[in-house]
Amino acid sequence: MKHDSMYLTMYNESVRKVSSQDKIIVELKEEIRSLTEEMDLYKGVMRKELLRLQIKLGQKNESEQVDN
Repeated sequence: MKHDSMYLTMYNESVRKVSSQDKIIVELKEEIRSLTEEMDLYKGVMRKELLRLQIKLGQKNESEQVDN
């Protein structure tokens, strides 16, 4: 009987630990999802900016060729 309370305490601690880990995992998954969405947004913005710069560079090169 002495060991019953010790085992019960160990069991309860394990349950709390697993529950806490599950909560952390859910929070991390949500953070990863949020960061992935943010990365996708920035990828779109960066593609647009690169295209804009390429167009601007092309226009600059055309004007330089005309000047020569």
